[in-house]
Amino acid sequence: MPETTEQSLNAAAATSAAAKSASPMRPLLSLPVPQAAAIVAAMQLDKAHEAYLRLTRNPDTEALHDFRVGLRQLRSTFSAYPEAFPSLPKRLRKYMRQLARDTSHARDAEVQLDWLERNERQVTGDARLGLRWMLRQLELRKAEAYRVLRVDVLDEFTELEQQARAVLAHNETLEEIDDDVESLGHLCGAHLEELVADLTFHLRHIETREDEDQLHAARICGKRIRYLLSPLRAELKGGDSVVRRLQRLQDLLGDYHDAQVLGDLLRKYTRKATREQSERWLELMLNQAPDARTLARERKQDLLTGLLGVARLVAKRKERLLVQLSQLQSKGAQELLLHDIAMLAARLQGHTESALG
Repeated sequence: MPETTEQSLNAAAATSAAAKSASPMRPLLSLPVPQAAAIVAAMQLDKAHEAYLRLTRNPDTEALHDFRVGLRQLRSTFSAYPEAFPSLPKRLRKYMRQLARDTSHARDAEVQLDWLERNERQVTGDARLGLRWMLRQLELRKAEAYRVLRVDVLDEFTELEQQARAVLAHNETLEEIDDDVESLGHLCGAHLEELVADLTFHLRHIETREDEDQLHAARICGKRIRYLLSPLRAELKGGDSVVRRLQRLQDLLGDYHDAQVLGDLLRKYTRKATREQSERWLELMLNQAPDARTLARERKQDLLTGLLGVARLVAKRKERLLVQLSQLQSKGAQELLLHDIAMLAARLQGHTESALG
């Protein structure tokens, strides 16, 4: 019987895992970049593969999130260590960027639905009509995004994974590498030094919600640092603590980003609701002379009150998140985190062995 795509990918993943488990137990930090980066990338691809299987069989609430995280981590590794993957096809990078874009609508709808459902009790009275209308719009958006995901998008991953496995297999089988080749730890330290300088700049320029460009830049920069450190946290002194504190910062910045996305959707749906209501009122007036009861009934169908109520919730959420970010700064937690990342970078570049846990 011919081997299916899924069977071949499962076999490739199993072979990759077996190769890693059979290799000498040498710290990733001290391995040459081509080998170490390939091992890290293979683990990240395995994570995306496992989430892909969950998505294609019986999706759970976190399957798409885990799939996207695995792909983002893999993209980050390919970008951080390009010299380790000279045979990486340009079209593979393009596939990964496109896959990230194509899965964003479904994930955004999931996140916004979850937040609105958890906070819908704060919208009361007649305003609930507009809230329920928006929830329906998001449900439709999610259903359509998942339909496209299953029909078109997920098939792209099978080709992407096959190409990526071929690149990684070449690196993992390298036996003889020149002693002059840089270690993963040293190069990781150089990247961290640049990124922590950028993160410091962006965080110090966040004062109000008008500083949305800095908030966005800080979120992306922090994510890159975390993706660099996460595979190494177990063997890097202080690495686990830094990653956990970075995650806390990322949660705040990510929640703020989600609030921005919901605000953009509110603008879109408010325009749609206004258009629908205007057309309904126009048709009502053109086709009949409505009595007082009809007019009262139509007024109760107003959606804008509820949408404005959701907008107030979003604004309050953003204010709370900015207060929490400010508290991290005022209590010194933010400066301590930046200092600890800088120290990790210095130790990795100076003496890799001293950085090992």
